[in-house]
Amino acid sequence: IKLSINSINKVIKKKYSNSKLNYSLRVKYLGSNTVISIPINEINENKIKSLFKRRHFKTYGFYYEDKKVMLDSIEAESTSDQNLKFNFKLDHLNYNNKNYFTSKHKFFLKNNNSGLIKSINSHSLKKKSSLKGFVLFNDFNTTLVIEKDWKIKKKDNGIYEIFRSTFKNTNKKFNNISKEPSPEKLEIFNNLFFSVAEQMGEVLKNTAQSVNVKERMDYSCALFNHNGDLIANAPHIPIHLGSMSDTVKYLLKIHKSKFLKGETLLHNDPYSGGTHLPDLTVVSPFLDKEKKKILFFFANRAHHSDIGGITPGSMPAFSKSIYDEGIVFNGFSLLKNNKILEKEILREFKKTRFPSRDPEQNLNDIKAQIASCKKGFSEMKKIISYYSIETVNQYISFINKNCTDIIRKIIKKIPNSQFSCKLDNNAFIKIIIKFNDNTKKLEIDFSECSSLLKNNFNTPKAVTKSVVIYFLRTLIKDNIPLNEGALKDVELVFSENSMLNPIHPSPVVAGNVETSQTLIDVLNGAIATQAACYGTMSNITFGDKNFGYYETICGGEGASLGNNGTDAVHCHMTNTSITDAEILEWNYPARLIKFSIRRNSKGLGKWNGGNGSSREIEFLKKLDVTILSNRRKVAPFGLKGGGNGKTGKNYLKDENFIKKMPSSCQIKVKKGNSIIINTPGGGGFDKSK
Repeated sequence: IKLSINSINKVIKKKYSNSKLNYSLRVKYLGSNTVISIPINEINENKIKSLFKRRHFKTYGFYYEDKKVMLDSIEAESTSDQNLKFNFKLDHLNYNNKNYFTSKHKFFLKNNNSGLIKSINSHSLKKKSSLKGFVLFNDFNTTLVIEKDWKIKKKDNGIYEIFRSTFKNTNKKFNNISKEPSPEKLEIFNNLFFSVAEQMGEVLKNTAQSVNVKERMDYSCALFNHNGDLIANAPHIPIHLGSMSDTVKYLLKIHKSKFLKGETLLHNDPYSGGTHLPDLTVVSPFLDKEKKKILFFFANRAHHSDIGGITPGSMPAFSKSIYDEGIVFNGFSLLKNNKILEKEILREFKKTRFPSRDPEQNLNDIKAQIASCKKGFSEMKKIISYYSIETVNQYISFINKNCTDIIRKIIKKIPNSQFSCKLDNNAFIKIIIKFNDNTKKLEIDFSECSSLLKNNFNTPKAVTKSVVIYFLRTLIKDNIPLNEGALKDVELVFSENSMLNPIHPSPVVAGNVETSQTLIDVLNGAIATQAACYGTMSNITFGDKNFGYYETICGGEGASLGNNGTDAVHCHMTNTSITDAEILEWNYPARLIKFSIRRNSKGLGKWNGGNGSSREIEFLKKLDVTILSNRRKVAPFGLKGGGNGKTGKNYLKDENFIKKMPSSCQIKVKKGNSIIINTPGGGGFDKSK
């Protein structure tokens, strides 16, 4: 460090002899991409580590006790006492406004009361002068309302500063419980809860260490009330969002005593709210000050790139049982007395017949998931402190009811209809939609779908629930968060032992990623809103005994009335990014040879579907590869006379041959082999003229 600083000093001092230099160390945990800047006061390793841990804890809510810390880079900042002169003046932007002061009064509404407000022009303010609200402040490109107890001040550099002139504790004024919500406050709480979930997601992304979470962003975050009802979620992965409340409710029923002790639990069982085993859900209870009552739950679901099972990546093509697909967690305790149970977690990932191939990475991502929940805690504490717990709970009820009311208006407009579609493995999806005038509910009947399958395209009920919530959300123009009120007036009908109502221990890994994509296409087809999208996630996993890698590949979007489909985009139930070439090649023994739009794969019509994509990955060592896909035989359908999209194609390429592979397959590749995945195009909409 000293040598580096001396070298930097020599370079900078040559050009800026009178400058002052400040240095910061950019430090991170080994294996992490998250860097924290530490200002250098003295070069003392223990002090640097201690400060790094404190800042990491302050930013993310946790730190690693024994993990190695490394220096990423050194940041140098040079400052000079020399006065810098700028000719640019903000006031010049008002050159065409000659009225320096406008005495005209304008009508102003506040809390449904009318009044008068003085309107001023920005030129009315001299430097260092200020004006108290209420005033209407007009600049060349904006108009601002300066509220009572606020001031606007013009600073020396011409910048305008708005600040509160007096501060009062506003808790009391929000304690009044009203029977009806105010539209303004309803919107505020909608965005507050939405923001909490979004910030949870940012912490998860920034602290995770796997490519799957950090780069592909295959995760979702949400908050729930004390009963496990969904309050709000961020717009992460649609397939996760509707199903997480089932997980929280199940854990609350079975493990309430653990939650009351403040324990954080891990769950992935598809038969009690999970989707498939790689999706690990972490649930943390938010207790009252006395630690005797659960107020809220914060949860996130992240896809781990390996969770054990018979193939690397935990997405086997030919699993016969849920236990072939990985390790099953059912309310496993991760955190007790605010301490992460690292040894117990690692032991659990290693003890099964098919253990995780990288338990350390599992543990690190779980820690990031716990940190995400802690971020939810801190944000909710701020909201409660400002508005009071009574007001917060009241507006949770209002938001829930608002969602129900909006959905109720939508479902009355959905016509009675039915639609069906086959999968490549000959499974059959059929739905019947009708509005029941007696119960005043929309019935979506899945009872005529295929019986329980011997393959892993069986789909847990929680996944189907997620698809239906997403389907309804796409019909709503209002900007509202999804919550438990979405399905209050919707009834889902299943037959016993069907592919959409599987029994333990049937395999389900493809149901979450493949069957779900057909389900949403069939729902959209039933009401003729959108032609089929590419209808598959084209899952690719590869690895060996030490690691597993996973990705989904984009395809063509289905066209709709007035809209062509987008080329090469993740659609519907998947909302992830795809791994950048640099990240893929840096972290894994693979090389990205090609990634491009698959031209002329779209379905034609008055509005064309989107083209699929073509992706070729070359392997640099012997590996096990699994492809789990659909729509390689059955083409994405067009609607109202629009043409079908082209089916996808899977190939294994060697220096001597190119071999076409089936929709789902497991392959052993050697160095120099590559796979080529051509994803389907989207269907067209309406007949072309």
